[in-house]
Amino acid sequence: VPVTTKFRYPLNNIYVCGNDWMTKYSKRPSRPYHAGIDVKSSSGDKTVYATADGTVAASGWNSANGNFVILQHVLNGKTIYSFYCHMSKRSVSKGNSVKGGTPIGIIGNTGSASAGEHLHFAFVDRLMASGGYWGYVTSTGKAVTYQGYTFYSPAFVIDNQRLP
Repeated sequence: VPVTTKFRYPLNNIYVCGNDWMTKYSKRPSRPYHAGIDVKSSSGDKTVYATADGTVAASGWNSANGNFVILQHVLNGKTIYSFYCHMSKRSVSKGNSVKGGTPIGIIGNTGSASAGEHLHFAFVDRLMASGGYWGYVTSTGKAVTYQGYTFYSPAFVIDNQRLP
């Protein structure tokens, strides 16, 4: 019998602090929709947890995303990646195996984050060669493909435990 991994939000008590998946975000016509959600902890606990069992595909820093961690998962037979960025601290390294609920970092304000301390959280079908990530797309829905990468609505994936 296959084991089903349950996906959950990366914080214990979260709230969306702005620009949810379906909200028009940027004034730039080339990238008007936010391809993830920005979350803060409503309890004050800033620990970021793995959304499900997986393997750390990347753990690093870049000027756009600051400290970021990308986890590789299998959902309904398909490989997907959960992406966590703007953290003040990362606590896992590439190649580590993690269980859902494992602490992987601390919410921060690194990289180009301008909304204060928060976590940008997203699901995508594959990684860029650089390990990077686009945070914006030109259209929205439960899933959207942009420049060859498919982004999935985090709320849809977690609420339905499947890909759209």
